[in-house]
Amino acid sequence: MVIPCNRAGLLAMALSTLAACGGPGGGEQHEPYELRLGTWNIEKLGQEADTDYPLVAQIIADNFDVVAVEEIMVADGGHPGFDRLLAELGDDWDGFVTDRPRPDVMATYAEYYAVLWRRGLVRPCPGWSGLVYHEDNPGGTSGTGPNLFSREPAFVCLEAGFDMGPDSGTTGFDFVLAAYHAIWAGGDTAVTMAEVDHVDDVFASMAAACPGEEDLVIAGDFNLESDTIETLVDAHVLTQGSGSTLSDAGHISGNLIDHVLVRHASSTQEAGPALVLDVRSAASSFPVFRETVSNHLPVSARFTVSVDDD
Repeated sequence: MVIPCNRAGLLAMALSTLAACGGPGGGEQHEPYELRLGTWNIEKLGQEADTDYPLVAQIIADNFDVVAVEEIMVADGGHPGFDRLLAELGDDWDGFVTDRPRPDVMATYAEYYAVLWRRGLVRPCPGWSGLVYHEDNPGGTSGTGPNLFSREPAFVCLEAGFDMGPDSGTTGFDFVLAAYHAIWAGGDTAVTMAEVDHVDDVFASMAAACPGEEDLVIAGDFNLESDTIETLVDAHVLTQGSGSTLSDAGHISGNLIDHVLVRHASSTQEAGPALVLDVRSAASSFPVFRETVSNHLPVSARFTVSVDDD
């Protein structure tokens, strides 16, 4: 499937994936389990020379089954941070990275999105071979029209279940997941709010791309607190607690800006709360974690995988 970046392409993709946004559910009875799904802004992945890739991979493997990754930077004409991380995760993992960065320029400030998943539990829905950007001006010299997102979200349909081989298994939960990194704007909250105000349009794009699918999830760094997001977006913020970013010394701040959202809590009853994971002890010290891993902590929610309901 060619990954589209315009309205016509998105419509064609939606039509091609109609009735193919999840494999067969039901059938055999299986013991339900909790799918660990979340987000992690891994600081300047691919540009930081001292990133401890084995440690980053170990934290992901220990705490996630599906994770949206933000701040994968352009470097060496591509995304070496993603490539190295996926290699460190090994054969038990797979993932997609966006075909182009946002803004759509091969510059050191541009970023890719990625979604990684554990094989055997998760796979792409039939017909999906990559992440699809929400329609927006992509930035760069070729961009035209309103530029509502500095880095518009990108999404993919995934299915989780039991004995999930490439062509086998039973789906217990399928969903569309988007990765998102909101504009920081030097801390100008009004600018960030103006961008996040368009997140409902992203949910609409996700729904159009996968007709009939009710489980729509956006995970990422929103650069806003949950109560502010909920004044802007007709969605439910799963995130609870406080502090998903770190000070220069590696101490947890009071800023909870990394989140997992579901479009409607009533239609995604599989979702539990999203919690910040304090994984700093994986490094030899808090400052070492801050220096070699990230200035953000990962956030994870648990989704019950049982019987597919849509």
